[in-house]
Amino acid sequence: MNTACLVCGLVFERESGYFAGAMVVSYAIAVPILAAMVIALILIGGLDAVVALIIGN
Repeated sequence: MNTACLVCGLVFERESGYFAGAMVVSYAIAVPILAAMVIALILIGGLDAVVALIIGN
């Protein structure tokens, strides 16, 4: 890909913080899903909370 437009000279660069919105959305989706999975493992699977903390470390 060209770094600038050949006709008008517009530079094709992403602004600082370009991916910040995507990271926020990804985090907002991933954290509740992960928390639900951990809670389901503890409640349904009988995973002891102490064992879960040891595995997490």
